Amino acid sequence: MKSWCNRAVLFSMLFFTGVQIVKAAADTIAYPVEPALNVELVLHQQEIAVDVTSTAPVAMQFGLIGALVGAAIDNANAQAAEKRVVDIRNLLVDYDFNRAAEDAVQSAVSSPGISPKPVITVRKSGWDAVAEQGNAMTGPQQTLLRLIPHYAIASNFESIKVSLQAYYLQRTVKDSGKIKESVIFSRNYSYELPLEKKQGSGADEDADRWVAIGKDGMATLIGIGIRQTADMLAYDFSIEGREQIANAKSGKTTQFYGKSYRGTVLRETPDYIWVANGKIKARSVIGVQPVAEATAAAHATAPEAAQVPAEASVPASE
Repeated sequence: MKSWCNRAVLFSMLFFTGVQIVKAAADTIAYPVEPALNVELVLHQQEIAVDVTSTAPVAMQFGLIGALVGAAIDNANAQAAEKRVVDIRNLLVDYDFNRAAEDAVQSAVSSPGISPKPVITVRKSGWDAVAEQGNAMTGPQQTLLRLIPHYAIASNFESIKVSLQAYYLQRTVKDSGKIKESVIFSRNYSYELPLEKKQGSGADEDADRWVAIGKDGMATLIGIGIRQTADMLAYDFSIEGREQIANAKSGKTTQFYGKSYRGTVLRETPDYIWVANGKIKARSVIGVQPVAEATAAAHATAPEAAQVPAEASVPASE
């Protein structure tokens, strides 16, 4: 599947070739991260992707044959999803995800906890990010925050997800002239918009339900995901967010719309929830907002993303 393969190639280029995971010098992150932080925003998508709902965890329980069967099922699911997703892609043909993501990210990285005066460079693809590594450096070492927004619909058509991956990197020019990138810390922010369950509704029916929401409703929902993931980034490095990381307790489970979410609840309203796991070096924040189709089709107003004002913190819940 083309969109999924492109995403895999992107991450292979950026993070599996010559990149080492290293420990930061201390178990703290400066406030702000850097006064004039180098930010690299990689906008690699031209259309909505399809994330395959994998059977691998179950298939692996049955050894090699199970894994092979699982892979075949995944491939069949991907091909079927590609046929169903055409109408949804057509709805979004005029939607500028990259522009919306760029605007949201620019606001988030300018927050007090990240960088008052960030230096933002936009890369139009993963290839550009790799090709321009050396050109962006002004000395033998450089730190930067690489951000990769992504949006996709699940191959079973149960949900749409917007994500924002963040990597704080150190670049070093080796004696050979090659550039080594080391990950100091990483973050994964995601916001899932699942359809409310309907008895007897399968992938075909759920795909039709998304189409019925219409292009304006779909754009509204994706816009919610973009703003929420950008707000997660700003909040995570705010005073309040840093305190949450320091005092995070593992093992807590929270019920929301009939599902269990494990981790620290950062924000919870009647409409959506944020749950975080991990601490300094690697951390994830997931958000979930069930979609009421009638509301989405009527162009529902997005929940306001709380801003992170100077010298103030964001409430952990509303």
